Amino acid sequence: MKIPFRYQVSEFDCAPTSIYNVISYLCTTFEVPAKVIKDIMELSMDVSYQNKEGEGGTSTKQMKKICSYVTKNLPILLEKEKSFSKILHEGGCVLYRTTLDGYDHYVLITDYDEWYYYLWDPYYLEQKEGVEVILNHPTWNRKICKNVIDSNQDYGIKNHEYYGFKKISTQY
Repeated sequence: MKIPFRYQVSEFDCAPTSIYNVISYLCTTFEVPAKVIKDIMELSMDVSYQNKEGEGGTSTKQMKKICSYVTKNLPILLEKEKSFSKILHEGGCVLYRTTLDGYDHYVLITDYDEWYYYLWDPYYLEQKEGVEVILNHPTWNRKICKNVIDSNQDYGIKNHEYYGFKKISTQY
């Protein structure tokens, strides 16, 4: 059974929420052991802010560990060297670190066309200039122009890393 995508439950958990959405996009529930879900949360939210544990989100160092952990424990392949469009064309998804209102933020790209990328942002955003909010679609809630993605502004990927994920075929 497929699980709907999630929104963040705090201001700080975009990284684990986005990883859970990668898993939801590529796996069925019976492919995901409970231990994996528990371990992802334990690996996340390692940055403290003003002496408040976890309130700085998840560091890039931990995110790399989480991505590696996920690909070792689930039928998911990490595709780091391919372009966004190639990963998406092959049925995968792209998790990337961007900024939102000046803070590091993780979102998931699930589709594209000639002019736009379609992504799931786990931060519930009613409206933002230059961002089309889409309601009631199961795998994307934002429509972003490709030139925005290639910039330094909110949702841009310039100078940030990304992780491409693809399902590994399994037989059950």
